[in-house]
Amino acid sequence: MTIATQDGRSVMITSEEQKSIERFFSAVGSDASDFATSEKTTLPDDVARIINVVLRAISEGQTISISTLPKEITTTTAASMLMYHAQQ
Repeated sequence: MTIATQDGRSVMITSEEQKSIERFFSAVGSDASDFATSEKTTLPDDVARIINVVLRAISEGQTISISTLPKEITTTTAASMLMYHAQQ
């Protein structure tokens, strides 16, 4: 798999990589929350949920964006967050 990064932050995947994710996601029954490392260390539940959401979005051909929340949230940011969740 070739993952092209731009500016060290953005990750663009090819259609082949998307199909690979679709096959993987289908094989795990649309629940990829049981990840483990080769040393049998499992991911924390919250991290596994994030990965599950990302894989689901990619497998469905959605465009996704991941970012962190600022330490202090302005009223404008809070309003944007509420608008986003209201649309879901």
